[in-house]
Amino acid sequence: MLSKNEPGCRSETTYSVYFEEVLQTVSSAKERLEDLPPSAKLVYKTLEFEGECTQKELVKETRLSSRTVRYAISRLEEKELVEQRVSFRDARQKLYSLAE
Repeated sequence: MLSKNEPGCRSETTYSVYFEEVLQTVSSAKERLEDLPPSAKLVYKTLEFEGECTQKELVKETRLSSRTVRYAISRLEEKELVEQRVSFRDARQKLYSLAE
């Protein structure tokens, strides 16, 4: 166990600053989610629990239509809540994940 004087030990101030940053990020995401349709919230929560997914996987997991998932993703991207990148396994597919 590290004492407060040893290197590598973080001070209480460092933890409180980190905790405040985390709270601000969470509350900011919650505020941006409020105005979105239920489908977008479902896609967001699915990405939160499942991690990175393709559109096809999101359709399967949420049981929403492809068109509805595409719309939800576009709304989440507008609010900068979701990021996309190209899949290395299949460059035709995009992988979606929560924005950091």
